[in-house]
Amino acid sequence: MNIDWKAPFELAFELGLFLVGAILVIFVVFVALLILFGLVRAFFVALRNAKSGKSNSIRSKKVV
Repeated sequence: MNIDWKAPFELAFELGLFLVGAILVIFVVFVALLILFGLVRAFFVALRNAKSGKSNSIRSKKVV
């Protein structure tokens, strides 16, 4: 009888690589969503400030 003693270790290694890859994909998607959320939020804040006539730039503030 010939038992392949490497099979469980190969399976564990492949599952570990799959887990690392899945975590990496989730991290990249999370960072992309964070950047997208920031861009959309900044766009709407800028639009709201432009409508109300407010300006947050350093040049528009008076130094006393």
